Amino acid sequence: MEKSTDTSLYLRVSEQDKDALEQLYDRYEKILFSFLYKMLEDRGLAEEALQEVFIKIWRGKGVYDESKGKFSSWLFRMAQNTAIDLIRKRKNLLFQLKRQVKWLATMNQLNNK
Repeated sequence: MEKSTDTSLYLRVSEQDKDALEQLYDRYEKILFSFLYKMLEDRGLAEEALQEVFIKIWRGKGVYDESKGKFSSWLFRMAQNTAIDLIRKRKNLLFQLKRQVKWLATMNQLNNK
């Protein structure tokens, strides 16, 4: 049986072919996870980013154009951008939590006077 190309699998995924998505996932899951883990240094975040990448592919977020380069390059760029988005969300959440803790500490001090 001839091995499907990344591009042919991607095109099938764009037509909602679950088997094609599974094949792409099986083909790239380990190396993408490793790439994301090195970027994020957090297993849970790397798993979340990996899942998000394949959800984006399934939903058609971001379009691969074969004339602009290899599918794997596009996929790794999508993974990198997804990881950066998760880092930004996490930093924003931490900033908000720090503000809330500071506000609560101030309120606690005022109540204790």
